[in-house]
Amino acid sequence: RRGNLDLVIDPKFGQPSYYDVFGEYSIDIAPNVRLSMNALFADDRVKIVLETDPAEREQIVSDTRNAQLWLRLDSDWSRTLASSTVLSMVDYDNARSGSADDPEKMIAAVRDDREVRQFGLRQDWIWSPSDRHRMQWGIHVAYGEADYDYAGSAEYFELQAMYQDQPPGLTRSLAANPEGSSYALYVSDRWRLSERAMLEWGLRWDDQTYTDLSSDSQLSPRLSLLYRLAANTELRISAGRYHQSQALQSLQIEDGITRFWPAQRADQLIVGLKFLTGNDTALRLEAFRKEIRDLRPRFENLYDPLGIMPELQADRVRLDPQKAVAQGVELSADRSRGPWNWWAAYTWSKVTDRIDGRDEPRSWDQRHAMQAGVGWRGEAWEFSAAANVHSGWPRTDLELLTTGVDADGEPVNVAVPGPRNALGHPTFASLDLRLSRRFEVPRGSLLGFIEISNVINRRNTCCIDWDLEEDALGNEVLEYSRDYWMPLLPAIGILWEF
Repeated sequence: RRGNLDLVIDPKFGQPSYYDVFGEYSIDIAPNVRLSMNALFADDRVKIVLETDPAEREQIVSDTRNAQLWLRLDSDWSRTLASSTVLSMVDYDNARSGSADDPEKMIAAVRDDREVRQFGLRQDWIWSPSDRHRMQWGIHVAYGEADYDYAGSAEYFELQAMYQDQPPGLTRSLAANPEGSSYALYVSDRWRLSERAMLEWGLRWDDQTYTDLSSDSQLSPRLSLLYRLAANTELRISAGRYHQSQALQSLQIEDGITRFWPAQRADQLIVGLKFLTGNDTALRLEAFRKEIRDLRPRFENLYDPLGIMPELQADRVRLDPQKAVAQGVELSADRSRGPWNWWAAYTWSKVTDRIDGRDEPRSWDQRHAMQAGVGWRGEAWEFSAAANVHSGWPRTDLELLTTGVDADGEPVNVAVPGPRNALGHPTFASLDLRLSRRFEVPRGSLLGFIEISNVINRRNTCCIDWDLEEDALGNEVLEYSRDYWMPLLPAIGILWEF
């Protein structure tokens, strides 16, 4: 499989290239035992050029290689007992280098090299003694080691040097070589209590050895209930605790952090109602609430989240939430009839961080969201269209304040961000299309497809670009312009299966 962005994008803006190769070979080594050998190699090289003028050149190159090998053994021990065992190896390399040479904003350079090697063993068991009872349990063990080598520097000018508490420059050179293991055990048990009710409970234990804690184990209980209120109506209730540990390859070294944080904890409750109408349209109403504790710090850019060297930008901030809450209600419907199918959904949601006693919207909070799609499938042709509309994501204002005068009597101005995420971008809307055709060939089948993202070519705002200007009296003032997500973008592909 090969990407085609480098064929449709003007080379002066960069050269993104991507390909991957996947292979699988399986064999039945006994009547009830199958062994499969799998390999995946992916290469992703992206060069992005934001400014081609030599006096303001800004570019970055990221080269990523990912090789994965795994062996899988599936065994049916009896009519009621089966197991799956997977041995895996991952070798991941990423090299990122970039520079910015804009004397009106920032002169910066970065070199970021990462290598990760991981080995894992996973075994899952399924026991189904009857139609009313199904039990699963398993173990997952992984060992990994990583090498991080980071160097970044930046010097700020004009507006970038005027941010409140902003130093004139930044220099960071760090290296880290973490290694350690992660362990997991789980069990789940599902019972059909009656013709109307089904109950499932589960328990999971996790531990990591590469954090600073001597023991960072987590216990996660879960419980769910399905109750059939009528022949066409189902009630689902699910509650559980989930832990998310920081992966070995996710060290925040680019922001000056060389240690791993303890696992985050999320307590989640979901209540859903499903109703099947007389014409086979499925209607669903679902309410959810998730409260997240033990959050690790994260870093965001207030005005330009798509910067090519985000950790060196002057608008970079560290967020230390005490907790986060995500809650909302979703109403959806879908139906399939013959070759046609359609679906639609509306979601009201709210996602906030509690920071210094104040609830702030997360940067991807979208109060209202609507998605809809339609598809048609024939013997050889297939067509689909999907629309996505949601409230604009939050944004932060910026204000220029005069704090005094310098030795020449000129005013000293400071750029002060307003309340974080208190404002909002305009509504986001996009329509995507896909058309494909399958051909039978002497060996296997060939699928050709074309996809068009944002077919209406709507300018969806992603970022705010602030600039320092002078008014008619010669006073410094702030002006801003909008930057946008991707315009209409076609993609073509061919898939050969044999």
